[in-house]
Amino acid sequence: MPSLRHSYTVTVPEEAPATAFSLLKQDMRRKNSLPGSMLVSTFVGLLINHAKNSKSAQGLVGLRNLGNTCFMNSILQCLSNTQSLRDYCLQNSHRRDLNNNNRTNTALMEEFAKLMQTMWTSSSAEAVSPSEFKTQIQRYAPRFVGYNQQDAQEFLRFLLDGLHNEVNRVTVRPRGNMEDFDHLADEEKGKKMWGKYLEREDSKIVGKHGTLVYCIVIQI
Repeated sequence: MPSLRHSYTVTVPEEAPATAFSLLKQDMRRKNSLPGSMLVSTFVGLLINHAKNSKSAQGLVGLRNLGNTCFMNSILQCLSNTQSLRDYCLQNSHRRDLNNNNRTNTALMEEFAKLMQTMWTSSSAEAVSPSEFKTQIQRYAPRFVGYNQQDAQEFLRFLLDGLHNEVNRVTVRPRGNMEDFDHLADEEKGKKMWGKYLEREDSKIVGKHGTLVYCIVIQI
């Protein structure tokens, strides 16, 4: 099993390796009195070893803990394995949105993408330090200054909001005008309100071109 200093995020295939199941069954027969938590740990350990020894071990890298920043690292690992966002960073597609917007404040998205690229291209077994990324997220959200424990869900909300603001494809937001949708059926009302939202917010994070919000709800 990995040490406490390192953490691994494993993308489990639809069918786990047959060798892992056979080894687990043998272990269960020998130790059928073990608690369920120990059996789960054994199985996860087998999956990790199998993944690390496979040809598709990219992304299996830990993040260095900067004080008590495990809340941040766990969210970063989840986002690292959210395929749409990961590919957005690995393929440098984010730079197209940054350039089109002509924004001067793009450091958070740049550092986030750089961290994702390091995690998925690193050939070293050493944990990656997210210190440069942390510098940018605490500039965007000063409540995360320091190295104390924080709420992971709150961190996720601030991070997604910051990333979205920097790559939002809407450069000129229309003036808000109140419309009465109460007379519409719920489904039609939802479509109308979603359309109004997209007039102001549209990025890879949220909007008509992005489904990251739904991916995160599933993963967390």
